[in-house]
Amino acid sequence: MTIKKSFAIWNNKGGVGKSSITFHIATRYAEKNPSEGVLVIDMCPQSNSSLMILGGGADPQGENKLLSLSENKPISKTIAGYFTKILSGGQEAEIPNPWDFIVQTSKLNTQMPENLFLLCGDTNLELLVPALNKSIDFPMLVSGVDPWIWVHKIVEIFYKNLASQDSRQWMIFMDTNPSFSIYTEIALSSTEKLIVPVNADVPRVLQHKQCSHYCTEHNE
Repeated sequence: MTIKKSFAIWNNKGGVGKSSITFHIATRYAEKNPSEGVLVIDMCPQSNSSLMILGGGADPQGENKLLSLSENKPISKTIAGYFTKILSGGQEAEIPNPWDFIVQTSKLNTQMPENLFLLCGDTNLELLVPALNKSIDFPMLVSGVDPWIWVHKIVEIFYKNLASQDSRQWMIFMDTNPSFSIYTEIALSSTEKLIVPVNADVPRVLQHKQCSHYCTEHNE
């Protein structure tokens, strides 16, 4: 059908909760909107949001599930698998079928809503950086298709192709890496809206300083 909205969750600082926020808003939205499709695209080599969705620390098999998706044959069911496939075909190749790469999360973690899907993160994403950068510098092989734009839109191509094959409206949530690498550029270029988590500890620090000042004045 159509894309309802697409969000990237990004901050160039690590440890501010990007993966946790991605996990919580995607799963909760899926629970509250069962008639819609919800897709999490994990654009971080650390794959933390993927691990949480697949069971995380609560499931001793969580890491094994993550590993099995990256080692799936003939091609990984991960973001790195999709990038490998589309880059090997180039601008003129047929767009890969998105259903070859995403997983219905409830089949791997029964606690997940049935309408929540995952394009899993992959440590091999970092290894694809040279290929992604090289593709930007390719000559224009297809009339009217700029290589820079094509590379920066290949994830948007992915989820719009998914929506065109399905009768539901889709919500897209993208987890990102704090480093501003090419795959982070792609995530930000492929989404409509940006969620920027901030350090939640700042108000707590200010409150602590205010308390210390009060105690000093009152000899407490």
